[in-house]
Amino acid sequence: MMDEFVKTVQEMRNAQKEYFKTRDKAILAKSKELERKVDNMLSNLAPNMPNLFQ
Repeated sequence: MMDEFVKTVQEMRNAQKEYFKTRDKAILAKSKELERKVDNMLSNLAPNMPNLFQ
């Protein structure tokens, strides 16, 4: 699970960087999708940790 989490975070950061270089809406959508996936993975890894963005 931790390897998948690290890989997903890396993908998310790469998508975020690419978006800010290009401002491409498709890349923004991918970045947001990955952010949601990371948030879900975090909630599964640390269910008692408060969510700062809700």
